[in-house]
Amino acid sequence: MPLSASNQIMGSALDPKYVIYPRRHHFTRMLSQTLLMAGAGLLGYVGAWYLNMYLTQASLERQWERLASPTVAASKLAAPRIQALTRLQIPKIKLDAIVVEGVSGRQLAKGPGHLEETAIPGEAGNAVITGTATPSSATSSS
Repeated sequence: MPLSASNQIMGSALDPKYVIYPRRHHFTRMLSQTLLMAGAGLLGYVGAWYLNMYLTQASLERQWERLASPTVAASKLAAPRIQALTRLQIPKIKLDAIVVEGVSGRQLAKGPGHLEETAIPGEAGNAVITGTATPSSATSSS
């Protein structure tokens, strides 16, 4: 029996290839929305993490500049070990970062960390500085 003209049109309601099954359509829509929300949440989390690193390094750099000014440098007494700041500059890899005291996850989120049990950089002995592999832990010196 020949098909009528309306049945021969591609994409017609009678063509089983183009029938939308409500249950499967609802599941795929919910899955795609869930994945999009999860992706947006992860991007927001990582963005907030990087923003925190950048703002902390900017604050530490301002503190570094203030402490390095001639008036403060001449009047400052020996600072306690916990407040010592070190600037780490490696031009070849474009790294310019202020080193924080401590190596906990919270400290390393702010920038490279100095292991407290080791010598302060510039003093006699071995100094240990650790960090994470994130490029935003350093601010550019432009």
